[in-house]
Amino acid sequence: MKKYLWVILLLLAMPYTAEGAEPSFEKGWAYQDSGNFDKAIEEYKNFIQIEPKNIDAYTNLANCLIETGKDDEGIFFYKKALMIDPRAENANYNLASVYLDLEKYTDALVYFLKLIAVNPNDAEAYSQLGIVYDNLGQQDKAIEVLLKAIGVDSDFVDAYFNLGTIYQDQEQDEKAIIYLEKAVQLNPEFIDAYINLANSYAFLEQYEKAEEVYVKVLAKEADNVVAHNNMGQVYTALEKFDEAKAILKKSIAIDPDYPESYLFLADVYNALGNYGLYHVNLLKAKELMEAQEDYEGAQEIEEELTLND
Repeated sequence: MKKYLWVILLLLAMPYTAEGAEPSFEKGWAYQDSGNFDKAIEEYKNFIQIEPKNIDAYTNLANCLIETGKDDEGIFFYKKALMIDPRAENANYNLASVYLDLEKYTDALVYFLKLIAVNPNDAEAYSQLGIVYDNLGQQDKAIEVLLKAIGVDSDFVDAYFNLGTIYQDQEQDEKAIIYLEKAVQLNPEFIDAYINLANSYAFLEQYEKAEEVYVKVLAKEADNVVAHNNMGQVYTALEKFDEAKAILKKSIAIDPDYPESYLFLADVYNALGNYGLYHVNLLKAKELMEAQEDYEGAQEIEEELTLND
């Protein structure tokens, strides 16, 4: 999810600007606020011709360019803002976020670190930096900065979620549960946190607890395919095969192109000894994976079919 800081600047709060410049900025913000980014870009560029040292105009211009998919030009104007003031927090944050969104993690790292040097109490920056370190394979540093985010803001839900997810990836599900429980406590509508929490319970073979959490997810979001599929796996582990079949078939009804539904349903039929439907569902999963260019998954199914022939 893109998450950029827009600079909202009231004209009365602005420093001195050349005569005639203010309306261009005001119009630019009005266009930006209404989603008319092309017109906003035009106005901000006009403003910059008059006020070439106005950091906020460069930052807002860059924001609008990013919103219209002009990433390279947007990056250029964030950097123009930082040439005027290297400590500008909004420009540093937005530039780092753009690089993160573009998966340019080394570049994102540079600007998040600059931002934290300017403002060491920015919980959001620490949290985003944690994502960067995680994607760079530096999980220990990711955990360190996410804990700093929580130290700055003990109610910062994203940091708890990201910590839980990292611990889950490291197969430290006991620790993951601690942070994911806190995430859903802080935000009872955080569906992804509930799903990860349930997954950790399932990985620890605490299937009843996993079932309880998935039930909560489906009460909040009845058409959540991932929750249906994972619940089907939990029911299979609990040998509740009728419930597993029912919920996986419902998942297929919601999204007939989701290959995992057929794959998990095949597991149910295999457990029941119905090898005909087992093969039918495996073949359907393989067909969908090939259509979606998941050739590795399709190959795994092919190998399973070959072993069972």
